[in-house]
Amino acid sequence: MGGEPYGAPSSHANAAALSAASCGRPDPMSEVLSKLPFDQDLFDLLVCPQARVPLKYTGGRLVSTDAATRRSYRVDDGIPVMLMEESTVLDETAWKAAMAGDGPVGGGVAVVQARHRPSA
Repeated sequence: MGGEPYGAPSSHANAAALSAASCGRPDPMSEVLSKLPFDQDLFDLLVCPQARVPLKYTGGRLVSTDAATRRSYRVDDGIPVMLMEESTVLDETAWKAAMAGDGPVGGGVAVVQARHRPSA
């Protein structure tokens, strides 16, 4: 994860979303995020319990963005199941495909704070 502190935007898409939110422009990720089966703020705040890195929502699952752990967490009826013993470890090929596929990456605390900051 390039040594970024948690809460910093973790991708160009999240940086664009944060910038758009702070400038009053439409959020380019809003359409994708509106399809999340759970609250957007929850998504942005969730991290992999093992690696403490943001998660990517892809293929109906939450996948750790950490290449070393490659954990995948299921979502049951809109509820993320974030228990280590309930997660699976993806093989490297499946993890790379998940990272390359469509889906948002959680933006962290800064994105949630910007979303709820009163406009001037």
